[in-house]
Amino acid sequence: RNDRPYSEERAAFITLLRGYQRTSLLAVRYIGGIYTSRDHRGQPGGLPPFRPIPRSDERRAFEMLSAHVFSSRAFHFSPQLMADLGTSNAVWRVVRVMTGLSSKAPTTSRSKTWLRPCKIR
Repeated sequence: RNDRPYSEERAAFITLLRGYQRTSLLAVRYIGGIYTSRDHRGQPGGLPPFRPIPRSDERRAFEMLSAHVFSSRAFHFSPQLMADLGTSNAVWRVVRVMTGLSSKAPTTSRSKTWLRPCKIR
């Protein structure tokens, strides 16, 4: 909106981008991750303490990250939006959040899959 200060637009954009980052990092936990349980042995309906994440859930998480974080189509912002974000300091904050998405995700994963070419089995 043209009646609002650029700082509000910048703050809203960074807030939304950080939410996107947190959501993406949550998906990473499903790749090579485990479910944990505090159930006791012999407890009716009890589960084992550690269970691997099912392959189908890993695949869904990887497909989401592939399409929305690692894809060359993941982040496209209009030149007008980037111009409205204003000062170089603010733009660098946005760039840090965006690069944090793709650089933190692989290192956050508990799987060694990231060390070799990604292939869904």
